[in-house]
Amino acid sequence: MEMCRRCREFYQKFPLREVEGAWGKGQYHILDDGILMSPIKCAFETGRFSSDNWNCQTMIALRTIAESLRYGEKHPLAVAYERDDMSSASIGVVRIPEASEEGIQQGYIVMTWYKNRGHTGRAIVVWDDFEPEPLTLRTAEWVLEQAERGD
Repeated sequence: MEMCRRCREFYQKFPLREVEGAWGKGQYHILDDGILMSPIKCAFETGRFSSDNWNCQTMIALRTIAESLRYGEKHPLAVAYERDDMSSASIGVVRIPEASEEGIQQGYIVMTWYKNRGHTGRAIVVWDDFEPEPLTLRTAEWVLEQAERGD
């Protein structure tokens, strides 16, 4: 079972602890401000995106790039963002910078999610005439590396 670097780092910083929470006794992350958070579940346990995720830190980072359009910050990789809480939920599109590395997908990451919740419903890569395919961990982490470098 794989886990993205950001989820691993989150678990190191906020390990699960057995505590009494709003939903009863269970394992929770205790954040710096004392808030209890349900266990995160990485979207990349197989190396490809799975909709069976919760607060995956890589997906949150990619969504934040797209959401920059909402706040007028316009990250260079942000292409589109729309939020409709009453029907269609949210959609975000992030451009994948051109890569010469083997195994990096090309095109655009298209993601859907509801409000600011932790679950990301879909994350696919679309490119020209090619069939859409699930986002891979390798591509997601590479895009975020480029974003951090300002490419």
